Amino acid sequence: MRQGLRRRAALAAMGVPLAAAVPAGAAAQSGAPAASRALAEPLRTDVRLRSGRRLSYLAWGLPTAPALLLLPGRGSSGAEVQPLAAALAADHLVVALDPRGCGFSDWAPDGDYTVEAAVDDLQQFVAAQRWRDFVLYGHSYGAVVGIAYAAAQGALLRALVLEDGGPIALEDGSAPVLNPGQARLAGSPAPRPAEPIYESWADMLADPAALNGRPAEPLMLESRFVRHSDGRVRLRRDVIGLWQSQRGAGFTEPWPLVRALRTPTLLIRGERGLVPLAIAKAMQQANPRIAVATVEQAGHGVHRDNLGDVLRLTRTFLAGAHAAQPR
Repeated sequence: MRQGLRRRAALAAMGVPLAAAVPAGAAAQSGAPAASRALAEPLRTDVRLRSGRRLSYLAWGLPTAPALLLLPGRGSSGAEVQPLAAALAADHLVVALDPRGCGFSDWAPDGDYTVEAAVDDLQQFVAAQRWRDFVLYGHSYGAVVGIAYAAAQGALLRALVLEDGGPIALEDGSAPVLNPGQARLAGSPAPRPAEPIYESWADMLADPAALNGRPAEPLMLESRFVRHSDGRVRLRRDVIGLWQSQRGAGFTEPWPLVRALRTPTLLIRGERGLVPLAIAKAMQQANPRIAVATVEQAGHGVHRDNLGDVLRLTRTFLAGAHAAQPR
């Protein structure tokens, strides 16, 4: 309780409206259950962009700590990286963003979910936080967005961490040899996704597909689902908009951005993930600032499969980045 009061006082001193900075779960809409406070009581806060759209995020740790911004994968919310966020909060103020169209952030009215749109959101978000010298950590599609942001705004970054995300083809356009167990290249065309509607919250919890094989943690559930006044439960994210939208040049033509990186970068790939070894080696050859680490037996969700190794690799890398002389 006292820690929560100290955090709220610190946020107020930084100019964050206390009405917007609330324990995660208090912002749940339309009857969704209260969020768990088991993971250091993250605060959910909103930022309004120039367009008036709202970006929502979760924050762990003290505002006076070095900032680390977590970008989840496409269609995911900040709550879905919470075990990683909570662990990294021992050393950082960790902010896990709900990208446009996901979690509690507003949908894109024009249906634009490209890398370039995400980078524009990030630029506005970082400007609102008045951050400099922060760490950017992107998972999957969030890593692709992270590369594009760092290529344009690298002067603001201390370090960039990419978890199992990057180019999907070699620089000459050819397809690399896939990882063990990898069925297809990342970013391959997908069939139209389902838009499930459940008659009740209990019906949703009873559907294994709704949880995607993950624990029914309240903080994640309230970011993924919304219960309406008629009792029915739907997905919060813009399922069809995300599926229909182009992914942008940052996704289809990433190599110029990889070469343009001036930020110390660590790529953490899963041995059975979606970044083939040939892609990782090509990224190192294209830019000597990129280091690569492979976590054995891990899939695309490397931090879910082996959180200990991800934390060890990230902390070792960041210790070196924080010890480096200012650029």
